[in-house]
Amino acid sequence: NSHGVAVGTNYGYSAAAQKKSLSAVEKFAGDRAQIARDALSKKTALEAAQYAAVRLLKQPMASSGMLEFADSEEVYIVENVYEQIAVKKVKDDVDSRSNYLVLLDSLNEPGNASCYCRYHRTQKLLSQLQGKGTLEDFKRISMDHHDGTGSVGICRHTDGLDSSTQSAAIMELNGSDPQKSVIHIALGKPCNAWRMDDGHVSISMDMKR
Repeated sequence: NSHGVAVGTNYGYSAAAQKKSLSAVEKFAGDRAQIARDALSKKTALEAAQYAAVRLLKQPMASSGMLEFADSEEVYIVENVYEQIAVKKVKDDVDSRSNYLVLLDSLNEPGNASCYCRYHRTQKLLSQLQGKGTLEDFKRISMDHHDGTGSVGICRHTDGLDSSTQSAAIMELNGSDPQKSVIHIALGKPCNAWRMDDGHVSISMDMKR
């Protein structure tokens, strides 16, 4: 947003959601996207996370999942599995989410090795940057195919339109001038799109619509 607050969301593979046999529409919960959008009316990541947590206490998401709020100073990760909510503050550190619940780890869907492995893979790659990651580093991480193109790497693309990984975005937050914050978007599977001159775009908050 114009204050330099960014948000991301993930579906969380919880045991409770598994029992509900959710449709794809319910899994990728429009209500989670709406909470994320509404929270971007706030001026800091903390205020956005507080807003989301209060709203989720009143009305949990239709499916389990998480919201990550960031500004140039800190990040707040909100996990929600129906009546249960957990929040983590991240400052001067790295953290990540795949579709794996970390704070509410006891509620994860049993046996879902892909989510577990991708979480630990992102943690490993982010930690290796030692707080000095560049745009190219984050592109490389989003393209990661550890042990091939299966479900262990970060990018889970397959041939055709049914790929698990459809796109990627990297947000560079400018704390001193939030309007100069930039969102880089891969227009398709990241391991193809980032490599193509016309496969990605960069959008700053001060661009004309």
